[in-house]
Amino acid sequence: MLARWRNSKGQAYFGVWETVFRYAILLWLLCFTLMAIPEFKNYSPQASYAMNVYDFVIRIFFLLEFFTRLIVSRHRLKYLFSFMGIIDLLVCLPVILILEGMNPEEVHYSFRMVQLLCIFKLARFNKALDPLKKAFGMIRNEFVAFVVVFCFLLYFLGMGTYLAEREVQPEHFASILDGLWFGVETLTTVGYGDIVPVTPMGKLFSGCIMFLGIALIAIPTGLITSAITRIWQQKEFLNTMKQNSPAKSTSPPASASDAGKD
Repeated sequence: MLARWRNSKGQAYFGVWETVFRYAILLWLLCFTLMAIPEFKNYSPQASYAMNVYDFVIRIFFLLEFFTRLIVSRHRLKYLFSFMGIIDLLVCLPVILILEGMNPEEVHYSFRMVQLLCIFKLARFNKALDPLKKAFGMIRNEFVAFVVVFCFLLYFLGMGTYLAEREVQPEHFASILDGLWFGVETLTTVGYGDIVPVTPMGKLFSGCIMFLGIALIAIPTGLITSAITRIWQQKEFLNTMKQNSPAKSTSPPASASDAGKD
């Protein structure tokens, strides 16, 4: 019975209801945006109250959706620990705590950032993101290796800058965290100018961080572009094979009388 609500991958799929989920999320995001405007609450108290009611109702809706997807999924643990499963659970976490008896205002204040994760739920319903998902799946190992090496180099260069500048500028490089902050703002080419190296070694480390910032853009872009290109080439190859596949012969077999003439 549950198989009718699954797709080919064994994941939960509810057909037309998927469209209902999508528009419910979009409406909730609109309400969340309006409720964040203080003037809107004073301008229309009735609309603000209606949005608060809808906010609670949609959270119950998300909670029911999460448990339904968990029950319908063929591999439940795989769904529970997948990216979308974790997002679904985190989005439901505030309403679970409210139902457990916690103060709603404290829950909303403490988990206000969790509400933004609801945006990622839209990725489940957007088929245009499927090639991008496949691309990240293809370069997952290379991307993780790049991030690990990148973080190590950033830490090393930030630490080096801190050690080179801490005696000359103790007010700016008071701790290793200041060195890491300088590394991040230099790496991203933001350059607020609040911390500037003055020693030769500090400038050397800063130059290395600047070159590392180029790699931050170039390497992931190359990996993703290459993966997407391979996906498109595979798709074009499969389409070409389907078009060029020989048609099966549909001519009727020879009759017995015709066979005897031979």
